[in-house]
Amino acid sequence: MKLLILILFVTITWAKPIDYKTFEANFEQTITNASKNIIYYSGNIKASKQNILWQYEKPIQKEVYVLSNDVIINEPELEQTIYTKLKNEINIVNLLTNAKQVDENTYSTHIGYTKYLLSIKDNVLLNISFIDEIENKVIITFKNQKINEDIDSKTFLFDQDSNFDIIKQ
Repeated sequence: MKLLILILFVTITWAKPIDYKTFEANFEQTITNASKNIIYYSGNIKASKQNILWQYEKPIQKEVYVLSNDVIINEPELEQTIYTKLKNEINIVNLLTNAKQVDENTYSTHIGYTKYLLSIKDNVLLNISFIDEIENKVIITFKNQKINEDIDSKTFLFDQDSNFDIIKQ
C-alpha cells in the first residue's frame, strides 16, 4: 500500500500537466504595483512550441513577438519597434509542460527567479499569475481558448514598417 501511494505521489509530482502544440486565446492582463495602482490590458495570444505573438488591443495597440530568445515589440501608436533578447525564455507552452501540480487546479513553475502559478481546469489554461522583477503582481486571464489547432507559421513573421523608429537593446 505504501508503495502504491509513493508511486501515485511521484506520478502526480512529475506529471506534465499539459502538452499543448499550440495555444490561442483572448486575454485580460492586470498589473498591480506596490501602491495598489492597477493597469489593465487586453488582446489575444497565439503560441506554438517555438513562438508567441501577443496582440494587445487595449489600452493601446501593440504586438509582442517572442521568437525563441528574440523579442520584437511593435508599437504603432508610438511608431517604433524595439528589438531585444530575453534572458530567460518565457513560453506558455514551456510553462505548461514544466509545471508541477500544487493542488487540483493549480500548478507552479519557475523561470529564472520568477515563480509562476498556473490555474488549469479540465486541461485548459485559465490564468497565469506571478510577481515580476519590480514587485508588480501580474495576472493574465484567458478566455475562448483554442488548443492544438493549426496556426499558420506566417502568423509569427514580423513585417517591419520602414517609417518606424528602430530601437535595439
